[in-house]
Amino acid sequence: MNKMTVSDGMRKWEFLIDRVKFIVGSNQKERHQIHQALRLLQSKSESEWRKETHSEASLLIDDEQLALKKVNFFEVNLNFSIVEDCKMTAKSLIQRYLEIKLGNSEIQETVNTLEILFQALAEEVSDEDVIKLIFDGINGRSLLKLMKPYYIEEYQKDEFDLTYDELILLQLKLIQYIIDAEVSKEKNLVIMQIPMLTESLVERIYKMNHCLVIAFTDEITENMHMDDLYIVEQDKVDAADVESLFYEIENKTGRLYSLEELKTIMEKCIREQYAQRTFDLIHTITHTSSE
Repeated sequence: MNKMTVSDGMRKWEFLIDRVKFIVGSNQKERHQIHQALRLLQSKSESEWRKETHSEASLLIDDEQLALKKVNFFEVNLNFSIVEDCKMTAKSLIQRYLEIKLGNSEIQETVNTLEILFQALAEEVSDEDVIKLIFDGINGRSLLKLMKPYYIEEYQKDEFDLTYDELILLQLKLIQYIIDAEVSKEKNLVIMQIPMLTESLVERIYKMNHCLVIAFTDEITENMHMDDLYIVEQDKVDAADVESLFYEIENKTGRLYSLEELKTIMEKCIREQYAQRTFDLIHTITHTSSE
């Protein structure tokens, strides 16, 4: 595992990470601060306040600061809109995905044919005219301006037609394709803000390659690895760092546990506290005696 340090310039958070870290806990304010620090890493602007306080976000792996320009950042959340993403804005996953596909060598022959046709069109329009057209060639981005993407399975769909899992899985699929193609980046960081992760989503997250995933969620699933949990309550506990927890308990209470015993107790407590639950109000009411 590697040690990751995230800082917003005023505060910092450290935890061990293999490839995935799930951030859970009821301290929503601090979870928000961590999420904001990760988002700040992507910001190209500097507020007057940050400038005055010399606050600069940073990301370190094993105490070595990463050059943020060499990091690919991706965000996954429930606000993803297929309709908006198909408008090809600056942060559009679909645009990046299609640009890569259009640059694929397998379709280069078709692209070359289009270039010849566009060049011929420019020459024909310019023939014997004082206003001339210059054709500068085409690439994935310029080709996309001539086309309109849409999402289709059996029928055309938008985000309102997808299930909870499908909306997240679509984002992960697009991101994985982009990551596999953009090998020049030093690191790829996927930041997920998903209140509830299903076991199938967790399984897909663990299959993500060539990237680090930080997922903010409210509950844990049975197939989450204990070492991949970072608990944010009044205290912060990295479940991968049992030794630090051992010394903290010893300092605060004087109690001693073996590391194996402590790990077993910790896992039991965490799984009981953050397990996914359903609440049957009618059953509770009908089985509660009135005073």
